[in-house]
Amino acid sequence: MAFESSMMTNTGTQAFMAPEMVLKKDFNEKVDEWGAGCILCFLLTGKMPTNGGAVSEDFSSKYEFVSLSNNIKLQWLEDSDKDLLIQLLANSRDDRISARSALIHPWLIC
Repeated sequence: MAFESSMMTNTGTQAFMAPEMVLKKDFNEKVDEWGAGCILCFLLTGKMPTNGGAVSEDFSSKYEFVSLSNNIKLQWLEDSDKDLLIQLLANSRDDRISARSALIHPWLIC
């Protein structure tokens, strides 16, 4: 089954929502790559890449995307760790790595 270019239903845990979902813009399957990046970021650093997470009606106005370069724990990560995180957590879905490309990223191929 091929993915449609844009999806319509906004579901999921707010702390893992991609920027385009939070900002109520059209989104596609790359929101899943963002979610994977959130999980990877938490596993590697112990922190989520955003300060979001609290459920509220004005969530999108309070949601701020935290720059990975400002996360002090990134200095302890290998270059391939940082590279995959940056590609998974690109704020623009057009710049975000695809699932296919992520699966052949050097960080996953040991």
